[in-house]
Amino acid sequence: MLRRMKKIQMDNPHREIVVALDTTNVNASSLLLPSSTAVFNTKDPAEWTKTRQKDTEERRKAIRKAIAMFGNRVVVTYTQEDVYTLFPGMKDLGGSVAHEYHDHCIYTVVKAWETRHAKSFKGHLWVLEDDVEFTAPWNLLFDNYREYDFVAHRFSTYDRKWQKNHEYFGKQISPKFRSDFLMGLGYQSYVFILEHVVKYSPVFLAKVFELLEQGYHARSEIGTGTFATRLNFTWSRLNEVQKPWYCTTHCCDNKCMAAIANLRKKGEGRIFHPVKL
Repeated sequence: MLRRMKKIQMDNPHREIVVALDTTNVNASSLLLPSSTAVFNTKDPAEWTKTRQKDTEERRKAIRKAIAMFGNRVVVTYTQEDVYTLFPGMKDLGGSVAHEYHDHCIYTVVKAWETRHAKSFKGHLWVLEDDVEFTAPWNLLFDNYREYDFVAHRFSTYDRKWQKNHEYFGKQISPKFRSDFLMGLGYQSYVFILEHVVKYSPVFLAKVFELLEQGYHARSEIGTGTFATRLNFTWSRLNEVQKPWYCTTHCCDNKCMAAIANLRKKGEGRIFHPVKL
C-alpha cells in the first residue's frame, strides 16, 4: 500500500499529493493488509480474535509508517468525529463515514489541508482508494479526462423501487437529498457509481462542497454521480478498468500479479481494484 502511494508521488513530481488517513478506528481502516483475508475466512472465534489483533497492529504500524515516510506536508489524518463536527446532521444517517461518505471525508481533508498551508486548494482533484493499482505511470491516468467535471466507474441508473429495496442506501440519505434529488424535482432515479477512483474538476468540487454544507447527504456511491448528472456537469466513465479484477475478483494471487506484470511490460495502463498484495 505505501509502496503504491510512493509510486504515485514519484510519477507526479509537479502535482500536490495528499495521503489521507482515517484514524478513528484502525479495525475499520481502509488499510487492508494481506492478513485481513484470514479474518473473514475462519469460523474459529479464538483464531478470529487472534488474527484480528494481528491485523489491527499491522494497520497501526502502516499508519505510523505512512506518517514517517511522507511527513506532515503530505499526510492528513482525520477522524469520524471531525466529519461530524463539520456535518452534525450526518450522525442520524449512521454507517462508517470513511467507507460510505467519501465526499464528506474529502471535504474534511481539503479543509484541513487549506488550514495547514494557509491557502485555498485549486485544480483538478483525483481521489484513489489505497488498494487501487495502475499498470502504467500514474501521471498518464491523471493527464486524461481534463475536459470532464466528474469521472468514475459505472454511472448506472436505478429507479426508486431498487433504492427502496436496498435499505443501506435508502436509510443513509438526508431529507434534503431525498426531496430535491430523488422526488422533489420529478427525478425518478439516482445514479450509482463506484468511487474507488474518481476525479473532480475545480467547479464541480466547489459545487459538491456547497451541497454538503447545505445538508445534501448521501452515500458517495449514489450522491456524487447524482449531483453530477442532475446538475448537468460533464461526466465520463473510466475506460481503464481491468476485468475481472475490478470490484468483482480480489487481486491477491499470482494469476492477478502476472496479469499486472504483463500489462506493464506491454505499456498498457489498466486499473485493478482491490489489490491486496
